[in-house]
Amino acid sequence: MLSGGDEGSGLEGSVFEGVGWPELDPGILVLDGSEPMEVAAPRVRRFLEECLATGRAAESTSMASHPGPQRECWLVIGISGEGDLWMAIEPERLLWHADNPDRPMEHSIADHLGLDPREASVVVRGEPRPDRIAIPPGDRWSPGAFRAIHLDDAGVPVTVGQWGMRSSAPPPMEEMEEAGASRGAPPGGDLETSAPPPADDAPPPTFQATLSAQGPEALAPGETEFIEVRIERDGDGSLPLAKAVAGVEVLEAEPIQVMLSVRGRGLRVLGSRRIDLAPPAPGRASLGEFEVEAMEEGEVQVGVSFRQVGSELGAVRLSVRVTRDVAGDVSGDVSGDAGGLAGAGATPELGAQHRPPLTREMVEALPRDPGDDAILRLLIDEMEEDSRTFYRYRLVSEPLGFHYLTMDSQPLLDRDGGAAKKLDQYVARIHENLTRRLRRSDLPQFQVELEAAGISLCHELLSPDVARVLWPLRGRIQGVQITSWEPRIPWELVRLKDPDSGEVDDRYLAEYGLVRTFHGRTPPREFAMARWKFLAATYPHNTERSVLTEVGFITRELPAEGVEPERIEAGFEPLWTTITAGDFDVLHLACHGLADPGNIQTAALLIGDQPGESDEDPPKPIRIESESVRFSNALWNRRPLVFLHACEAGRHGLGLTEWGGWPTAFMEAGAGAFVGASWPVRDQPAEVFATTFYQALWSGATLSEAAQGAREAGKAQGDASWLAFKVYGHPRARRVVPPTAPPPRPPGDAPGDNSGRATEP
Repeated sequence: MLSGGDEGSGLEGSVFEGVGWPELDPGILVLDGSEPMEVAAPRVRRFLEECLATGRAAESTSMASHPGPQRECWLVIGISGEGDLWMAIEPERLLWHADNPDRPMEHSIADHLGLDPREASVVVRGEPRPDRIAIPPGDRWSPGAFRAIHLDDAGVPVTVGQWGMRSSAPPPMEEMEEAGASRGAPPGGDLETSAPPPADDAPPPTFQATLSAQGPEALAPGETEFIEVRIERDGDGSLPLAKAVAGVEVLEAEPIQVMLSVRGRGLRVLGSRRIDLAPPAPGRASLGEFEVEAMEEGEVQVGVSFRQVGSELGAVRLSVRVTRDVAGDVSGDVSGDAGGLAGAGATPELGAQHRPPLTREMVEALPRDPGDDAILRLLIDEMEEDSRTFYRYRLVSEPLGFHYLTMDSQPLLDRDGGAAKKLDQYVARIHENLTRRLRRSDLPQFQVELEAAGISLCHELLSPDVARVLWPLRGRIQGVQITSWEPRIPWELVRLKDPDSGEVDDRYLAEYGLVRTFHGRTPPREFAMARWKFLAATYPHNTERSVLTEVGFITRELPAEGVEPERIEAGFEPLWTTITAGDFDVLHLACHGLADPGNIQTAALLIGDQPGESDEDPPKPIRIESESVRFSNALWNRRPLVFLHACEAGRHGLGLTEWGGWPTAFMEAGAGAFVGASWPVRDQPAEVFATTFYQALWSGATLSEAAQGAREAGKAQGDASWLAFKVYGHPRARRVVPPTAPPPRPPGDAPGDNSGRATEP
């Protein structure tokens, strides 16, 4: 068979892509798309067994894992038509359709797989194999369309590569014409283009899509199942896999990366934790799945994020219970409930039949923002394998050249210096060491101790490889976003050290505009900041020192801007009523707190005090527990900013089943952003930090910029308190100015005439 298309046609509208080829030619089985599935499936099964036996494929590789150009086992299927086309797919994908048929087995491979000419792979000929290939314009429908097949002089497929990263500068046209790359044309003629390529200054074409995901609700140890993902265009009439959010803005011509993150040892991921999906074509969803195996009993959190270029489009969090007591009949067909592709001949849901009840979650969606590209993202997974615990990092930044660069930390150590078998053993050691340093009463010595702690954290957390990659790029980093499950590690204190020269960075990681997020949660990019409520705790019975100084911006400057903040009485009922009502855009809490790293049930805010039950009893504090706030789910409507200054409030504890602490509590309750301190801070630096932070946000700065400005202002006080503040949210989130509001004044300007300023609705 010959590839369709004409070598010299259509190149003027091409997209130029880098392609990765395997070092050794892979095992390839060539099939005719018209061959009956009942004939092809046994051949493919034998072929895959041979690949496994020779090491060309990995055991239990999910058909959606897409290991990229290193994969050594491929099917190359000829799609018959007026012009013959090729498609490269994984053997596992065909076998799944054979094991889960939705039509008679005597039907063809092409019929079972729903192959479409527009899904054809790129074909290249001749030697040497090109590093970049020309992709003529047109829809790119499936993972097969992101692959390149190299034919020898006889027209026989010899290897398969994958393309995806757009080249920064295309080569001269004559150079690409010599490469001889072509996209096969659909039967009946050449590949059609719906429109000429956009001008350089025109925005790239986009469309609205729906993101969704689902997985098993419960699994028994040793059982394997799939976490399914789906992307489809809005208005196509098909149903998503779960309760999903529509209206996500997606680029027409860029692949979408779907990332899987699992917390703890309960589930083991079989195969890759990343899938690259083509943007869905009209009437046809892009589908993928991750295979997982249940390991240890307990509740397991799973995060699925959808990303395109530098932007996170949305995220979903699933909860899977691993238990030996999986109740009920789990063999029912739930494909109708999960939703499917509309229309005859549509591909069924991957793994949708014969499975346990599904766990579902709402997807949080964000529009594409090119400004996100400038942020360096560190996606961090907690890895617990065999007898060692470590962090796995994925670095993402288009300007810095990171396309999911994956690196591991060194094995983490416990308090005795041995290998930590669980993450909390390492965290306990870190907290003990930091607490010992933070108790220094001498300020200069305290500063020195923090610097030493930052260097030590770099060595333990980042490993020489990660530090070596980041070191020469420090001047180009415009912001840092850390996405993790673990909220207790003081990433703000990390100081990079060049592992080769020994030179130490003069900045902490906090000084790069560091903002945190949690896996499976996508905070909003906008804050209303129209309605403010605050609590400044008082303790009339002297159980604690009253907090009065750090709300100056709220009580003095906001009224000058036309906003009248509402003060919350220091009592349980007033504060709990406020939280559960959720009718505010900013909540500022200044009080004292308790947090026991070994028991999250003791994490509490001390918001006031009251007399004892009798005259002989001492006064007792008024408390509100973090777990009560966390499970209130009261803040999802307005997604407010919560600023909490409470001694110890930034510290977290590890519970038996869940992460605790106040950042987790408020973000899980629906807050759009959270700011909290990790250790007790002095009044004046806290006042400076809070005032500078609020002024910057009010004036239109992003969350990352406001955090950076507040840290700089706090640092100028000559006190290390500025390093205590952790900021959670979207790094590019900013205040939305109502249409009737005046332009924001720069931070620090004296308030002038306030007539005509907008008031709180």
